[in-house]
Amino acid sequence: MDKKTGYSDLEVVRDPRRDLENGHGIEVDQDRMQVVREEDRKRPYEFAEQDYYAPPQYVASVKEKEQVQEKQRILGLKRRTFWILLGVAIFVVIAAAVGGGVGGALANRNKDKKNEQTPLENPNIPSTASPRNKTSPVYQNSSLAAVQWVDQEDVNHYHVFYQYKDKRIVESAWNSTSNGWTVSNVTDDGTDVKLGTGVSATGGYPNKNTSWPGGFVKDVFYATSSGKAFERQSPYKSQVGVWGSDNFSGQFSAANLSSFATYWQQDLVKQSQVFGVLFQDLGANHLNIAKFADGPWEVKGHSISMGDGSPIAVSHTGGDAFDLRLYLGDSDGKLVQYEYDLGSSDISNPQTTAFDLPPQTPLCVSTQNYTSSFKGNTLPDCADNTPNTQLILFATPDRSGLTLVSWNCSSGFLDQTSDIKSLAKSDRTYVGLSSHSDGSVYVMFDGGDGPEMEEWTVPKRAGSGGWQLRGTVPINTTIPATGQSGR
Repeated sequence: MDKKTGYSDLEVVRDPRRDLENGHGIEVDQDRMQVVREEDRKRPYEFAEQDYYAPPQYVASVKEKEQVQEKQRILGLKRRTFWILLGVAIFVVIAAAVGGGVGGALANRNKDKKNEQTPLENPNIPSTASPRNKTSPVYQNSSLAAVQWVDQEDVNHYHVFYQYKDKRIVESAWNSTSNGWTVSNVTDDGTDVKLGTGVSATGGYPNKNTSWPGGFVKDVFYATSSGKAFERQSPYKSQVGVWGSDNFSGQFSAANLSSFATYWQQDLVKQSQVFGVLFQDLGANHLNIAKFADGPWEVKGHSISMGDGSPIAVSHTGGDAFDLRLYLGDSDGKLVQYEYDLGSSDISNPQTTAFDLPPQTPLCVSTQNYTSSFKGNTLPDCADNTPNTQLILFATPDRSGLTLVSWNCSSGFLDQTSDIKSLAKSDRTYVGLSSHSDGSVYVMFDGGDGPEMEEWTVPKRAGSGGWQLRGTVPINTTIPATGQSGR
């Protein structure tokens, strides 16, 4: 995206030394008079012995030498010595003049540079200058959320949600019919949204009814400027393409740095559902889980070791429908896993790791079935209830890189960062991460021009291939992104 100046824009500058020729370090001015020794062509001469390849040399008599020496003296000095000293003197004078001019110019230039320092160089000078033009409209520390589903007509949908600098929450959407991305608003210009709010999303069928007039419903959760947790839903009241605030909105307060995580489990055969929303209301060492089944929303608080503004992510184990795993950062900034019962909102059995996960760190979790990597009766007993491997992806503390950690019931936590080495480029600042059950991971990063987004794919089974870059996701345009045709 950078615009670089081409060489065609350069002008030829006249060299002030154009009349000088350079030879062996000595500058010769061709416009000046040259000193030439006049020869007395009438005097007798002799030839001395010489090397065969050398030119003849003139040899004078002793008397002639004395006469010539007298004629060659100027101010008591030999002519050669005199001219050498004179040349040195002239050179010194010129060098002093040129040096003084150059030194003065450099001094003025350095003075100008000092007066034009950026805020980083001199924090006492206020400035609105940016080190690089940020062309992206996305908020620099935007959260990221994603939803995927297949509708009744077998059309595949992918939606990604994030925040603009003007506080709006926006979605990039793709479906297998149009085979291209579009960008649209989730919240309007006047909607109250806190800049830097946590964002989470999920989806399902209202009243467990796939024939619901509006079809599949998307739900996006965020915080207002006053700290109220809000739910934005579309289709809203069966109006396709319309977003509105649903009944979760305004019932609960979220801490200033709170993240959000959501999970909507539906059994359309048994006509049952549980909807969970996780967030912090009191800051450090406290987690709220709001739950909706068939009655009103209810909330359950947990006093646990948890950093203020800790990232939150939940993922399914692949076994019982209510058996989830919860990931967050403890008060020491370390990655912790909990067992999370979606039905009761209970969390238990914390497992603390040595991996750093400080507050506000981008985090997402994908799943991968690992049972196919076992042969015969070698499959661990625990895999009957928890067949999924959890792939936990999060940014390094300085956000200059990404760490990938896997977990399953038999191997525990393993560092798998080498699996994403080719994708996680080092010249980036990682802004946000999100994933969904279809195996897509959305990576928001800043390479210098503001946030951009890529879509990565996770191997569905262990050993079935590596992580891949599927393409880019547009965040400020309706033009289809590159690399999507292979979806």
